[in-house]
Amino acid sequence: MSANKRIQSLEGLRGIMIFLIVLSHMEFLRRCSFGGTYDLYWHNPTLAVDYFFLLSGFGMMYSFLKHGGLSTTGGWMSI
Repeated sequence: MSANKRIQSLEGLRGIMIFLIVLSHMEFLRRCSFGGTYDLYWHNPTLAVDYFFLLSGFGMMYSFLKHGGLSTTGGWMSI
């Protein structure tokens, strides 16, 4: 087991969201036979972007708390 413990299922979900975001930028898919489906479902990546940022933020906070709440400079987080 590696020292860098990650939540693999969240990493997988982030990968799926990245794929959906990239897919939404592929404008040439409009000219394919399923162009209507592309416009309805894949062209607007709003949910994928929101979930990607949500999962990334959770991962950063998880890492922060896993290391005892220490900041990158080595001091404790103060509110």
